[in-house]
Amino acid sequence: MTVTLALPDSDVGIMLDAADPDAPSGPVFAIDSVAAFHADRPSELGVVAEPSEIPDGSIAAYSDPGGFVFYVLDQAQAT
Repeated sequence: MTVTLALPDSDVGIMLDAADPDAPSGPVFAIDSVAAFHADRPSELGVVAEPSEIPDGSIAAYSDPGGFVFYVLDQAQAT
């Protein structure tokens, strides 16, 4: 289960995901296309989780050279 909390008067939100308790925590960035980001990502980013489908879009996880994990998601199919 995933829950997203929006902060009033801000573009910032908090996403809580209980689907995989072993998944590393990290921020989630909304982008236009996970597929395009994945194809064009900088070579120094490691892939933690390959792009996968979620309702109305895609999500993937990456790590930087220091081990910082972050997620990118799109809602490309949302109406």
